[in-house]
Amino acid sequence: MSRTKFYYYALEYEPFMILCIVLCLGLIIGPAAASLLRRAIGSALAGTYVLAVLILFWYFYSILAGRIIPYTSWLAHMWYHGWI
Repeated sequence: MSRTKFYYYALEYEPFMILCIVLCLGLIIGPAAASLLRRAIGSALAGTYVLAVLILFWYFYSILAGRIIPYTSWLAHMWYHGWI
């Protein structure tokens, strides 16, 4: 039995969300005229954020893709056990 997924609702705001994230990362990195230390710290923070997003996407990919996984693995992905 397949579930109905309403991901197509996200298609309307997804480009704007991506633009907002990229613009915020640009603000964190800083302007081109900023000092080298400021841009290095901003780049490190922005890189850390992007790396965290990629790691979390990799961790939850099996759930997002709807793959069949063992119950123990599924339970490990459920961080808020009040909803289970």
